[in-house]
Amino acid sequence: MTLIDSALEYIKLGFKVFPVKPDKTPLTPHGLKDATQTQLGVREYWGKWPNAGIGLVTDGLVVLDFDVKNGGIESKTKIENDHGTLPRTRLHKTGGGGWHYIYRNPNGTIIRNTVAFAGYPGVDIRANGGYIVAPPSPHLSGNNYELIDDCEITPAPPWVVEIYKQKPESKIAKPGEDATPIPDGQRNFTLARLAGSMRRNGMPEVAILAALKEVNNLQCQPPLPEDEVITISKSISRYAPQPITTNDQDSYIDEAVARSSNVINVTCKSNTNVTPLSQSQCYKNVTESVTKGVTEAETLQKSCNALADRVLDWVKQTTSWWDTTDLDKDLGISTAKDKGNRRIILYRLREQGIIEPHQKINKQYRFINTKITNLSFKTATNDGTMNFLWPMGIEKYCNLYPGNMAVIAGSPNAGKTALLLNVIKLNQDKFPIYYFCSEMGAVEIRSRLDKFPDMKTEDWKFEAIERASDFADVVRPDCINIIDYLEMTTDLYAVNTHLTGISHRIGTGLAIVAVQKKVGAVYGRGQEFGLEKPKIYLSLDRNKLKIIKGKSWVQPNVDPHGLERSFKIVGGCEFVPSGNWKRPEDEY
Repeated sequence: MTLIDSALEYIKLGFKVFPVKPDKTPLTPHGLKDATQTQLGVREYWGKWPNAGIGLVTDGLVVLDFDVKNGGIESKTKIENDHGTLPRTRLHKTGGGGWHYIYRNPNGTIIRNTVAFAGYPGVDIRANGGYIVAPPSPHLSGNNYELIDDCEITPAPPWVVEIYKQKPESKIAKPGEDATPIPDGQRNFTLARLAGSMRRNGMPEVAILAALKEVNNLQCQPPLPEDEVITISKSISRYAPQPITTNDQDSYIDEAVARSSNVINVTCKSNTNVTPLSQSQCYKNVTESVTKGVTEAETLQKSCNALADRVLDWVKQTTSWWDTTDLDKDLGISTAKDKGNRRIILYRLREQGIIEPHQKINKQYRFINTKITNLSFKTATNDGTMNFLWPMGIEKYCNLYPGNMAVIAGSPNAGKTALLLNVIKLNQDKFPIYYFCSEMGAVEIRSRLDKFPDMKTEDWKFEAIERASDFADVVRPDCINIIDYLEMTTDLYAVNTHLTGISHRIGTGLAIVAVQKKVGAVYGRGQEFGLEKPKIYLSLDRNKLKIIKGKSWVQPNVDPHGLERSFKIVGGCEFVPSGNWKRPEDEY
């Protein structure tokens, strides 16, 4: 079975999956946070990385991870002596020769990743916020992960939960190692500081990551998720090593000695209880002091620079107003010192015209995106339209291009959802499609799909996502994004702001957005304010569809504006036209 086939099997079992490298490093930008539970997501990931291993998110699970190299097998024997034979459950053999006993969390207790669980060396827990690598993924050793027992996943033994609730000391220091605990709240800062020190001295990323993993597993209480450790390592390793050269340091020390030695000696002579320092001793003391000061100043400067770069990278990814709470949370800015540095950084970004503050809301900012794209219209051709199909043949009158938006303003019970599901049916074999639904749950969506007599459940190829607001934050670029529907109850004039935010995120894809309207009204919520952004604007009433706006005409001599067509919905799903497209005035 191929890796993609295996990943598809895992999502059928209810797992969330994402692609990983042989060293267990996630290939996705946000690690396990990018995990998918849909066929479309799996095909997208493994279509891009066909040889990737399979990461399984362990939320809701309790995985006992027995690591061979750290004494996990011996600890397994001791565990069974102490607590009885481990209950049978799904069992994997790791690429390194260890074991993953996969259990269900039996009672909803929040259990997080733990190293050296209950003091047993080489026994870790992977649970909420963690992941494991699953068979048949490749391993750095050249071996593959193996499925040993595919029986049903059973509840974790009660003693595991009880021990976790007692929060015993879970870390055992190896002889000669300093295992000073690093508490929650200091883990990110401490690991970043350690990584900065190693990078400053020229260590490569692979060495930094190995060291951070060891410190994280041995000292952090509880350990950070592995993807966070990887993010810290990658972030710090972007900066070139810049140690102070010997000549620069000697020059700095000589200058300090020249300025300080006389003062030190004068002070010593004025105190009868202190023997004046010799020039050599004075030089030694100042050298040590200045060297320490240089190192601390360099570390502080690099820390500030690193934070400034991280803040700027974060800011550039935003597309709307944000506040400092969001920034601090995402970047792990928690100490008073880091927050002070963050304030200075934001002040400088304001001075440089990179961000602007909100005029009314304190601590809110917006990224000023000055990036432009030059359009080479002289070399453009007319064959760039998207082969996008509509019920009742709207594509015969109106074109859509990559990056366009269409709006469907529908009155209650006029058939908005039926129209959108038909759009999915007609285009799902050509484009990846994401359907954002604000009104229906999984059961209701399934009941609507079951109305299509020529379609089985497995024939549908789209991802359904529950969402009611802030669609610009979640639309998928370069795909078809269908929003059913854009709810607006206040500030209706801001409809264009919502539509613009969505359009900025769709890349070369499309956005099809449904909005509510009154029966018989021409426009949806927001009235004419919603006309600016879409290239196609449709008005849907019971048994009638009208083209209000068609920006790009298919036929140069046929203006689609005002064309309407009657229809019937058969079986709750099929659009059956009655008559041709025409204008009402054509009847007279």
